[in-house]
Amino acid sequence: MNSEIEKDINVKTEYKSKNVYRRFVGIFFTVVGVLIAAVIAVVVYVDPFFHYHGPIEGFPYIIDDQLSQNPGLAKNTDYDAVSVGSSISVNMKVSAFKEYFDVDAVKLPYNAACSKDIYNALSMAFASDNTVEKVFWSVDIRNMTKDTETAYPLPEYLYDDNPLNDVYYIFNRDVLLNYILKPFLYKHNATNPDEYYCTYHLFTYGWDRVLYGFRSIEKQQGIDYSEELAEAIAGVNRNFDTYLKDIIEDNPDTEFYIYFAPRSVAYWYEYRQNGETEVIFEAEKALIDRLLCYDNVKVFYFEDDQDIITDFNNYFDSVHFGADTSDEIIKRMSAGESTLDNENYQEIIEGFCEYLDNYDYSIYIWE
Repeated sequence: MNSEIEKDINVKTEYKSKNVYRRFVGIFFTVVGVLIAAVIAVVVYVDPFFHYHGPIEGFPYIIDDQLSQNPGLAKNTDYDAVSVGSSISVNMKVSAFKEYFDVDAVKLPYNAACSKDIYNALSMAFASDNTVEKVFWSVDIRNMTKDTETAYPLPEYLYDDNPLNDVYYIFNRDVLLNYILKPFLYKHNATNPDEYYCTYHLFTYGWDRVLYGFRSIEKQQGIDYSEELAEAIAGVNRNFDTYLKDIIEDNPDTEFYIYFAPRSVAYWYEYRQNGETEVIFEAEKALIDRLLCYDNVKVFYFEDDQDIITDFNNYFDSVHFGADTSDEIIKRMSAGESTLDNENYQEIIEGFCEYLDNYDYSIYIWE
């Protein structure tokens, strides 16, 4: 009798233990499920990379990741103009495009942008629901000569239409912590929507910044750059035909404002000493010759603006200038200044090459 009672007690105890375990497992997976659902809901609702929708009103978005946020900006924001280019274009302000061109522009730059980066940005913009009236493109001729596809590896899950790999976005710790929780808690760190991607406020300007890293370089004489020149021109034509030709031709109602930005004279020093300026400028001519074939393309040349390129207070390194110069470029394009055409572009570029060759670089050279 006692053994039967003991057996019954053991069975009941085991049953209770199993029930407790089942309840624990059930509660655990319920909590995990709720947390997963909460994470999904928060990320999709806030959507800091604008992958599913545009910005929600009132949330203090941080917009500083070109690789991850450009696709969403292109797809899910409203605009009628696009600004593209390398880091030299990041300090263009949205308000300047509005002031001088009366357009609502979206900025889609890529640092060190290669031709495919420009293609990606413009392809996404033209595939959106927006009507793109104007494109502003800052040319980096060095990268136009290269076969590199993109400057940096892209987070492909933000560029394709496959919903399955969105898990890399939805369950991304960086997205949750740095682009949702942090801006929510520290609203003062939110990006000014007029100046997203801008870097001009992060640096100091002037001689010390421009001259840093420059040293005396002996000028090279009698070097034959014919092979490099041929390769550079071939690279320009190859990149243009692969990535840009169809974009321009397929959008005849869009005006393309293509400009060569003013880098400081310090930037040109090493190229001049090595005898490579001819390669760069002949590559520019090759590109300009292709661009001027189109009625919907305007080409602007600011590289030779002596007032800008010799005033190092405009620069925080030898290449990158601040917001004031960026505003000036937009203003002058709207006024039609510094425009190139088939009659003047060769003379202007050759004149600038001669200017650089005769410039007195001794004012900033150090041993």
